[in-house]
Amino acid sequence: MLQRFSAGLLALSGCSKGEIPTWLERRNVGRAREAACFCREIFGEDFFVELIRYPSGEGMTASYRLATFAREENLPIVATNNVHYAEMEEYVVKELLNAIDQNVPVSELKCCRTVEQYLKSPKEMASLFRGFPQALATTEEVASRCNLELELGNPRFPEFTVPRGETDYSYLSRLTFDGALRKYGALTPKIRKRLEFELDTIRKLGFCSYFLVVWDI
Repeated sequence: MLQRFSAGLLALSGCSKGEIPTWLERRNVGRAREAACFCREIFGEDFFVELIRYPSGEGMTASYRLATFAREENLPIVATNNVHYAEMEEYVVKELLNAIDQNVPVSELKCCRTVEQYLKSPKEMASLFRGFPQALATTEEVASRCNLELELGNPRFPEFTVPRGETDYSYLSRLTFDGALRKYGALTPKIRKRLEFELDTIRKLGFCSYFLVVWDI
């Protein structure tokens, strides 16, 4: 699948959870090399080893390890920022969302917890990677080659094939009412009114296809 759709794509090795960083952390250079060879066979010169660093010092050891590996394998390195939110202040929101996803209190979160996963300025990135000027230069090169434009406010969802004679809205409505019947047995006027309100809100937002895709998954 990757090979089939690789044309025009640039590939990065990923964050600390990526295959190459994971194998290197486990000191299994052989498996890391296999993963790198696989990506290089598909993407050629458009495959880059990703370096991530934080002001706290986190990622420093890994970045040196990855840079050494890249040099030995003759692979280009690129300086990146593992962005999960735009501003540092949004860290709290990310924590809450993770806690909801894992159904645990924030204090019991097991995932990586750092306030550094915000979108850093060019000045901050230059400071973090001052020892890796080539990685910074590669970042600018990669950015200059990316021409993807996403229109904000216009969500794009995968197409969902509905039965003949149905629209996204009508099919979602039918599934919703069928599910409500199974749950409640009988639909009171209050339940119907609430379902119609929710469905109409989804329709107005243009999210019918999204809800159908999630239901299908």
